[in-house]
Amino acid sequence: MLFSLLTRLLLPLSATLPKIPVVHVSHHGIQAILGIISKAIHKSTLIVWDHGILWRERLFGLCSSEAMPRFVQMGLVGITRLVCRLVFVKADYVNPCTSIQNVDWEKWLGGGKYNDDKQKIDISRRIYPVVNGMNVARFKPKPELENSTPLAVMLSHVSPVKDIHNAIYAANVIVNQLHISNYQLYIYGSKEKDAAYAAESENLISSLNLQGKVILKGLGSPSDVLPAGWMFVNSSITEGLPLALGEAGLCGLPVVCTDVGGSREVISDLSTGVVYGAIAPPAKARQLALGELRVLTMSDGLEQLIDPSAPVVRLDDLLSQGPQAVEKRMCQEDIREKRRKLGLQLRERTIQTFSIAKYWRQHEQVLWLGWLYSHRRNRSSFE
Repeated sequence: MLFSLLTRLLLPLSATLPKIPVVHVSHHGIQAILGIISKAIHKSTLIVWDHGILWRERLFGLCSSEAMPRFVQMGLVGITRLVCRLVFVKADYVNPCTSIQNVDWEKWLGGGKYNDDKQKIDISRRIYPVVNGMNVARFKPKPELENSTPLAVMLSHVSPVKDIHNAIYAANVIVNQLHISNYQLYIYGSKEKDAAYAAESENLISSLNLQGKVILKGLGSPSDVLPAGWMFVNSSITEGLPLALGEAGLCGLPVVCTDVGGSREVISDLSTGVVYGAIAPPAKARQLALGELRVLTMSDGLEQLIDPSAPVVRLDDLLSQGPQAVEKRMCQEDIREKRRKLGLQLRERTIQTFSIAKYWRQHEQVLWLGWLYSHRRNRSSFE
């Protein structure tokens, strides 16, 4: 079984490689070996567009697989680890999709994992982040579609890496432990892609008595379903740079997310520390729940981002007054309007920072730099 899988994985090596100055590969998987070979044979410049997550998500997928013998799992882990390091060592440029967190993963995978500080430093000099872009004209706020009662919206794959269960447990904290009765969570995403996990999620909702409060809605068009929300929630345990957070911002929603991958870069200003929503550690349901309530009540300093003269309201004080105080503040029209304005601030930042035109331009610049580097390194090869 292992031999058969490895044979299939290595099939790309049978491809004919043209003599080209630049090879641009996606991620640090086995397919990137072609770029390494082209560099060795044709002295091409190797550019790796990388999220820094393939290694850990491959491990996660293999560990959760019950259909594969342990020996086969270990064999696939071994070749993935070998190829991963080889790609980072041989790459001339590494372009992560975010400038935070995943960059550290790439340094670690290329040298830090093996206590090779020299290699780690060398790789860090070849990392040039090109932050993901999105079609900012595709999404617009539609305040007339906003739900009449507090509604959190999720839009992602219903799968373990998105940790839908964490969002459900957070809803349990809000509804059953803190007794906020007017809260709802709609989770949009295919229930067929990982049917077993979707079924587990449905069972978890039932076991926590959250029917009607947390609903798996199936597939939904982002531009149609996002504007109905009061905020957007993302509970992933791993991410590259999650475009769904930016899409939510473009629809005018503040975002509550876990601090993974480039999530913080999407919903906050890294230079000032201002967060247009709330950020919680991964797999911490109570902290995710409190982050949601801070956004819904515009407490703990969020209101001051819109109205600096307003007195600071602490979420702990609201909770100490009972669930009615929290529900009342969430539904106050002035608080709702300030929450919408917070979402519009995130929209403005998203437009300025993550336009697809900027993304294309930066990628094009990297490719031209790769061509120039290759041309100078071996001028005679391509004349």
